[in-house]
Order: sequence, then structure tokens, then C-alpha cells
Amino acid sequence: MSQKWKEEGNTAFKTGDFAKALKSYKLVTEYLEMDMKDSEEARNMRVLCLGNCALVYFKSKDNKQAVAYADMVLENDKTNVKALFRKGQAYAAMGELSQAQESLELALAAEPGNTGVQAELKSLKIKVRQ
Repeated sequence: MSQKWKEEGNTAFKTGDFAKALKSYKLVTEYLEMDMKDSEEARNMRVLCLGNCALVYFKSKDNKQAVAYADMVLENDKTNVKALFRKGQAYAAMGELSQAQESLELALAAEPGNTGVQAELKSLKIKVRQ
């Protein structure tokens, strides 16, 4: 069931239906919490969908929620590069540049070759200088 909801969320996201995507991803996380699924596969699915929620919120310009969902991912996986990246992007969008830089530097430390993180950090450093 959770896989089906996740796929529905992915499809909705790809078509720009962020409200439907968010609903689908949240269904997965709530189902896995409520059903007390404690397998590694269930935990990974939950973390993935929490990260997808962070992405949807960021794309919807709800940056506070994007940070909150990225933090939920990081509670389960402190070095999740996507969550650190998304958190950094959301902080930057809110003008909280020092927090953005901190998140992006942690992401880069976890995955030094990540060109997306490198580009975002470079862009952020230019903003800081201005």
C-alpha cells in the first residue's frame, strides 16, 4: 500500500500537482508510523517520503515546512545529503544565510563530490558577500 501511495506522489509531483503529491507522501509516513512498521525497508520508505515532503514544500515556497521536514529526515539519518541540501536551500530562500551555509557545508562534508551542493554553496557565498 505504501509503495502505491509513494508512486502516486511521484506521479503527482512530476505533473506539478504538489498538493496531491504531499497528500500521498504524508499518507505513506502516517501509515508506516501507525502500523508500527519497524523494518529497515519501512524506515527507509518513511525517510524517503519525509524528504519528498521537504522537496514539495520547498517547491511550493513553504520554506519553514521544508526545513521542518528536512529536520525529520535528519532525525533518522544525520548525514542525509538530500535533506541537508534541501534545508540549506530553504534557509537561503528565507534569507537565513548562516544556517543555509551550515547545512550546505554539512551536506558537502557528507558527499564532497556533489556538484549540486557545490553550486548552491558557491551561489550562497556570493550572496553573503553582497
